[in-house]
Amino acid sequence: MAHSIETYKGKTTVINDLDLLVIMGFAIEIIHQSASFAGFRDLETHWRRSIRQYGPGVLDLKLEQFITTPDKTRELRALLSTIVERASQHGKTVSAQVLNELISAPDVVFGDLNISYIEEAIKKLQALVAEN
Repeated sequence: MAHSIETYKGKTTVINDLDLLVIMGFAIEIIHQSASFAGFRDLETHWRRSIRQYGPGVLDLKLEQFITTPDKTRELRALLSTIVERASQHGKTVSAQVLNELISAPDVVFGDLNISYIEEAIKKLQALVAEN
């Protein structure tokens, strides 16, 4: 599977596309369901479009466009933590069935995914947006 490069304020990280798709899928579900993350509706719309138009190695979370204030950074970190909590509800592995129902990207069929991959990708994103 391909990897995409995410950037934020001059920093970069490389993350596996499948892990990013899963993070985006859980995030979209959480943003849609929770008033706590209503400020991320535009981000949700962008990520939905990115998933529909997915191509290997071209995922761009557009963090610099949507995470523009310290409050938004804190909200993103809270969202990422919520994603870990939500994914962990499935045990050590999120089943292929759950992932394929949650995320519909062109030419992508998920297998079972170990939670550790999601956790590692989220750690990379948290480090990317961390204040120095």
